[in-house]
Amino acid sequence: MMRLVSAVFRKELLDIVRDRKSLMMLGVVVLLSGPLVLGIIFTMINLALERQSDITLAMTNRQAAPELAIFLIRQGVAVETAPPDYMDQQQAGKLPIVLDIPDVFTRRFAQGLPAEVRLIGDYSDQKTSGKLAVIQHLLVQYQYQLAAARMALQGVSPVLASPIAVTRVDLATPEQSGSAILSVLAFYSLYGLFFGAMGAALEATAGERERQSLEPLLGNPVRPLQLALGKWLAVGLANVLVACASLLGYILTLALAPLPNVGIPFLFGWREFTGFLLVLAPFALFVAATLLAFGAFGKTIKEAQTAMSLSVSMVALLPLFNMFAKDKLPDWITWVPVNGQYYALEKLLRGESLAWSQWLPLYLVPLAGAMLMVWLLARQLGAERLLAGR
Repeated sequence: MMRLVSAVFRKELLDIVRDRKSLMMLGVVVLLSGPLVLGIIFTMINLALERQSDITLAMTNRQAAPELAIFLIRQGVAVETAPPDYMDQQQAGKLPIVLDIPDVFTRRFAQGLPAEVRLIGDYSDQKTSGKLAVIQHLLVQYQYQLAAARMALQGVSPVLASPIAVTRVDLATPEQSGSAILSVLAFYSLYGLFFGAMGAALEATAGERERQSLEPLLGNPVRPLQLALGKWLAVGLANVLVACASLLGYILTLALAPLPNVGIPFLFGWREFTGFLLVLAPFALFVAATLLAFGAFGKTIKEAQTAMSLSVSMVALLPLFNMFAKDKLPDWITWVPVNGQYYALEKLLRGESLAWSQWLPLYLVPLAGAMLMVWLLARQLGAERLLAGR
């Protein structure tokens, strides 16, 4: 039996190497995944930081609060004079942020009463929400400075206004500091396995059926289970190699690529490479078996590709449960395919270790699922309608 499985395995590997479409899909996943994903992450973070550092504020009645305007300018905020129709211009999108100083500001400020200012902007807009938060923080700082100065003039120590001094002590390790951003690698590492194996799985099932080369193959003295095992091992090996190359791309990109400095430590070295590979290898075999089983039900490549695409789209939604649940994740999450792998990869990114009880389902569930899919593939390959060309 193993001799026949080995023969089918070698034949499928040769088909994968010869097929340009499969190699192109594998090449895109392998060569571009690391640089492209990390480049997008770092560029988006860098653009967000640049947007927050480049703040322009339109100020009404500026002459009523000249010290406030000077304070904001010293903090790097570009202060402009707001036009009379600033509300209309804001609604038209021409003025993103306006600081409105009422006419009573000077009188109430001189009387030592709370002088209201209005910070006007679209707080739901991602482009301005960060800038609004920065300006609001600066206004709070200015308020504390004024309060301290007034207390000093009255002969009262400003220390009395701050009975508690809060010092921030960050216990996060460098891995944990950058893991919140790099968690997208955990998602893409899982999602990329589906695209890495899709081309080879299509050609090994619906492709052979469309080329009418599957019927002669089934005419050989090879059992459907042996044929299914050989195809699965070949596509699974190719998918594991895709996972290795993708992870290697992450290491090389972080080490060599001229990525922008965003002030957050991102660590993905050989330790993370090994941990990721131990999690992804059995899952890659499961993905290969699943795609082969889906591909066997399609009469043409287009039909099988549609079914695979729908399954991949549904799988992409599963990690959203982990993202929203966070610390409320149940203990049995590691037994759920995709969710369990995503949970384990996130822990590895944070530099945390997995217990043996958490490693067990990461191998048991994918390999059991792979055996089930191989059995379904064998049943499909043994169906009489395939020999009849239907």
